[in-house]
Amino acid sequence: MQGGLTTAKERLADDQPRSALMILHQRGRLDISLEALVLEARFQELFTGEELANARRRLGRFNYDIEVSY
Repeated sequence: MQGGLTTAKERLADDQPRSALMILHQRGRLDISLEALVLEARFQELFTGEELANARRRLGRFNYDIEVSY
């Protein structure tokens, strides 16, 4: 069994489009996506710069205002 941090890091490393992100976008809830959560100040120190950049890039594809998630 893996912990949440390990799972989050694996998902951020995977460059395949995630259906969950598309579903959250369609429902107007990108704010609760993995990508938005890891960009919150309280979690940023747990992730590398590359992982944070991947999260920003994914959200950027949906024109999500990342600043809202802080």
